[in-house]
Amino acid sequence: MIEQLLALSWVDWVVTVTGIIYVILAAQENIWCWFWGFISCSLWAYADFAFYQLYADGVLQLFYAAMSAWGYWQWKSQAEGGVQLAISRMSTKEHIQIISLGVIGGLVAGYFLGAYTDAAATYPDAITTVFALLTTYLVIQKKIENWLYWIGIDSIYVFIYQSRGAYLFVVIMLIYLVVAVYGWRNWQRKYQVQQSSTADLI
Repeated sequence: MIEQLLALSWVDWVVTVTGIIYVILAAQENIWCWFWGFISCSLWAYADFAFYQLYADGVLQLFYAAMSAWGYWQWKSQAEGGVQLAISRMSTKEHIQIISLGVIGGLVAGYFLGAYTDAAATYPDAITTVFALLTTYLVIQKKIENWLYWIGIDSIYVFIYQSRGAYLFVVIMLIYLVVAVYGWRNWQRKYQVQQSSTADLI
């Protein structure tokens, strides 16, 4: 494994560093997370297509890059308007919508990938891809439960990348798991402070 890690390209290493910076800043609710996310996702997409044949994940990373630009604009416009986008909780209806879209969209994407491409880990890759897209939207909207979804998604990606020999990406996912737990706890703390401040104003 050490030899395989040392043989990885500069793309893998840049993706690793910028990806870790992104998720740590996101867990801290720092707007610059989107800048680093754009760099990481763009290069990650290249690696998926060029090296690992994980086409669904490659498409996902391209969407991530676009959503990084949107996320930056969304958070920045709220701040410039004088009202920072508040952390909020998801309703049961929102959970049902996300899970339904994730499962149905993932199965449809998995079918087409299996039928028309040589994609690896077809259904696991497709389902996690769709869920990750939906969860990125939850990050942009500052839904606190996004971190719980990321914990599940990152756990599955550990096994997907391990099966493809993408060991550096396995390390990234393990780090993401740890940061997702931190993000969940940190956003919970901020949400409680936010709720206390709102209650004081009433």
